[in-house]
Amino acid sequence: MNDKEQLYNRKNWYVLNVKSKNEFKVEYYINQLNSKTIRAFVPSRTEIRQLSGVKKEVRVPLLPSIVLVESNEINKKLAFQVPGTNKYLFFQGKPALIKNHVINQLVAISCDLNVEYHELETLEKGYTSDLKLYGFEGKAGTVEKKSKTYCWITIEDLGYKLKITYNK
Repeated sequence: MNDKEQLYNRKNWYVLNVKSKNEFKVEYYINQLNSKTIRAFVPSRTEIRQLSGVKKEVRVPLLPSIVLVESNEINKKLAFQVPGTNKYLFFQGKPALIKNHVINQLVAISCDLNVEYHELETLEKGYTSDLKLYGFEGKAGTVEKKSKTYCWITIEDLGYKLKITYNK
């Protein structure tokens, strides 16, 4: 097998943009296509919301309109067979790839039922913080914006902002 064949057969994690509120549907249908060639993952958390006077647990995506897809170069186009998909995201002219350790951290965050809020007090705009407390081992993020109840931190490796809720 030559280098080009190895490149096409190696599985990578790609960032797939989907229609709003379709993340879990797209994840389900991609995983139904063929689990050996392509697989999808939506990092999520559980929130308790009051709907019609009843409190319910609701699964909410951590990255809105994003589904992470593991596939090789050839089979990544299978995702477009699923309704609700838009396009793969690109970074510097190449498909945006997510490293396996970042996926593992997102899985850990999604599975951690004890995390409801993160308390932040001293972070100001422009401050660079280690994100180990938030499940991102060895990653740093820059504070973009801060309000009374939220803090938005840009994570360079993901190209996304992490929204953290805290109590004062």
